[in-house]
Amino acid sequence: MELRNQMLASMISDRLTVHQIRIDDIVEEEMNYLPLMAAKRNLTSLEIGNQNDYGLLLKKQNVRNLLGVKLDLTYEVLTIREELDHTLNQVIELVQSEIKTP
Repeated sequence: MELRNQMLASMISDRLTVHQIRIDDIVEEEMNYLPLMAAKRNLTSLEIGNQNDYGLLLKKQNVRNLLGVKLDLTYEVLTIREELDHTLNQVIELVQSEIKTP
């Protein structure tokens, strides 16, 4: 079972990495990331260049598809992590109740 879990984790990690690289390619080729970075970090002295035209960017099917896949995978990962957190909390509660039992 442990080997199966490791293989699954590896497959998910690989898939997420590949999709992140593809998203990074969109950011590099299609967007000006500096306005996002400057706003997040309060960098007022940075020359940020042209503003992004997100409407035009989202008209590109490959961009929409890659962003959709990334969002879907991220949602799935977050859901799995929340379920794992819940299960771990239940295990902790069970262990604590066993420890407290005289």
